[in-house]
Amino acid sequence: MIEGGLSGTVNLRTRVPFDSAGRLISASAEYSYGDFVEEGAPTYSILFSDRWNTSAGEFGILLNYVDPELITRSDGTQASNFACRTNLGPGSADCNGVPGVWFPRGARLPHATDRARAHRPSAGAAMGKPG
Repeated sequence: MIEGGLSGTVNLRTRVPFDSAGRLISASAEYSYGDFVEEGAPTYSILFSDRWNTSAGEFGILLNYVDPELITRSDGTQASNFACRTNLGPGSADCNGVPGVWFPRGARLPHATDRARAHRPSAGAAMGKPG
C-alpha cells in the first residue's frame, strides 16, 4: 500500500451447494434504462442448488446463469494538465515570473462514450462430504 492511500480487505465468499438445507431454485429479472442513450435492456438470472444423501456420503451441486445486458452513454469534456505557454504573444498572466498564459496542454471537448455490455457468465460448483 502506498503511504497515505486508502486500503481495505474484501472477504468475498461465493455461494456453494451446502449453503442451503435442500433444493433451492431462484430466478430474478430486471430492466435498466439509460436516459442518455434512450434505450433499455433486460437482465435475467437463475440459480439451482440441491444436495443428496448417497451411500458414499452427501453430495451437492450448484448451477448459476446470468444474462445481463446494459446499454449506457456518458457525455463529458476533458482537459489535460495546465502549463505556461509563452509562444502565444504577450500575455497579462504571470507564469511564476515568466510572461505567458496558463493553458491546457490538450483538451477533448464534448465527447460521448457509448457502451453496450452483453456477456453471459455462468458458474457451477459440486461438493461432497464422506458419510
